[in-house]
Amino acid sequence: MDIIEDYWRHIAQRLIAEHSEKKVPADWTKSEAESFLRKLQTKTGKSISATTFRRIFKEGHLGKLETKDIFAQYFDYPTHGDYIKEELHKKRTNPIFFLVPLLAIILFGVVFWNQSEDIPQTTPSSDTTSSIEKLVKQAIDYQYDAFKAIPNYNGHLDTLRMYYQADGSAFKEIFAILERQSELNWTISNSLNASMAELLNIRVDSIKGNKAFASTTEHWRLDWFSNTSQRYEYQYEVTNDQTYLLDFDESTQQWKILQNSFSGDKFRYIPKYIDCDSILEQTINIATTNKYAKLAIENDGLDLALKVMECFYSKNTTQPFPSELSLLLSKKTKLLREVNTNVIDKETFEIRKIKLFEEILEFLE
Repeated sequence: MDIIEDYWRHIAQRLIAEHSEKKVPADWTKSEAESFLRKLQTKTGKSISATTFRRIFKEGHLGKLETKDIFAQYFDYPTHGDYIKEELHKKRTNPIFFLVPLLAIILFGVVFWNQSEDIPQTTPSSDTTSSIEKLVKQAIDYQYDAFKAIPNYNGHLDTLRMYYQADGSAFKEIFAILERQSELNWTISNSLNASMAELLNIRVDSIKGNKAFASTTEHWRLDWFSNTSQRYEYQYEVTNDQTYLLDFDESTQQWKILQNSFSGDKFRYIPKYIDCDSILEQTINIATTNKYAKLAIENDGLDLALKVMECFYSKNTTQPFPSELSLLLSKKTKLLREVNTNVIDKETFEIRKIKLFEEILEFLE
């Protein structure tokens, strides 16, 4: 379970309890939201906009670091890290959260607070704080180095495991990127590539037993260049806030990153790598291929719809590869490149994707 998503769910439950009609924040009227925001400003001395309120509780935006802290301060905690440490631990015994799926509660308890009730809460010492800050900074550097090494990233995995728990979601997410970009034949190490990763700010929010929370502001720019097309296919650049959950590894006597979540505003479409060997049953003959291509379109599967056709015709030696299919593949590549490099916005992308689906269906007929 994502730390910050769980934080906002908990905040939402408390706002429901405060509301005269017990309405969820996502359903509050503009005047109701503005009334609360005036109370929030009066209590904290800080303000947020109604638009930010709506984006958090209606659209699921994770919020900036300052925004998360303001809501925590409304409920009398200095930072959202302090709130998470106290309130989310207490929620295991709060009847209102029995409505949350039992498995999610169990997972949260096991991953984040698998500790006895009498473990003392501690204020981070300067040495501990310094070591955590140093570790997070080095982890960011080594993660970026591993990205630069793609496709020859295997030599970096042992180093990453020194900073990340190998079974944690943070490491798994990094490893998935390393695998996917290698399969796509993408790189950030081509000549004149402007990619970078920079830690702008870090704060250790809290430490409880062998768990710690840290908040950062980071700037990432990743210009993924395709060695196949010899063009930039996916350019990502954002300054975002991240929240890290760290675990103290008793065997190595070292803090390691277990999970991190981050906010980001830009829409990106990351293509899925699909190997032809993994869809052999779907490409036995033209009838089966067309069936699965249509099924993929019904489920918004742009990558799969085109891939089953590409794989079928690539292995079919009795006829040439259809020029119409080559054109469709080119249109998909152009569409993804334009949305991922900010040439078009998400709305335009969705409109053009629907049009591309229509053209694929025409080809299938």
